[in-house]
Amino acid sequence: MMKKKTLTPILLAGIFCLMLGLSFAAVPLYDLFCRVTGFGGTTQVSKEPPKNGFR
Repeated sequence: MMKKKTLTPILLAGIFCLMLGLSFAAVPLYDLFCRVTGFGGTTQVSKEPPKNGFR
């Protein structure tokens, strides 16, 4: 088994690399999510008021 002094920095470096990788993967994964669910990734703005009388 590795010493605790050696294991901690290796574990922290691994967590850092994982978080960095996830931050770069977030944009493509969000784009994929939007295409699959049909959300489109943007808010939608109406060009005319609703026809049911609510404001």
